[in-house]
Amino acid sequence: GDKKPIAKKAYLQHLKECTNFFSGMSRKLFGREIPLILLLHANELNADCLPDILALYRSMGFHFISLNEAVADPAYQPYLLRPPLVKCHGDRNFLNQIALSRGMEIPDISGDAWFKENWTQ
Repeated sequence: GDKKPIAKKAYLQHLKECTNFFSGMSRKLFGREIPLILLLHANELNADCLPDILALYRSMGFHFISLNEAVADPAYQPYLLRPPLVKCHGDRNFLNQIALSRGMEIPDISGDAWFKENWTQ
């Protein structure tokens, strides 16, 4: 059978969980939700899911702004768009780098074994 509907559902759930995780991390680090930057790679999965991805984020209350508007937020200014480079495994995004530079322990949510097993084959 076609695995695309299952993969699509799992991927959207993964995006939702990651978004909730990083929204929470933003509140912990900055006391508020800073503008988050969405990186989507140009691949078949994102192409197939793009309308659903946009609908998911809108249903979660997000709206979209330009990259320039996002990085104009005071949270990004001390770093001059270069977060502290802290050695880590997994996702090296801005929030993870800030958390690690402050000595916070963070889980590697990009290392979800089920997602890797069911999508990367």
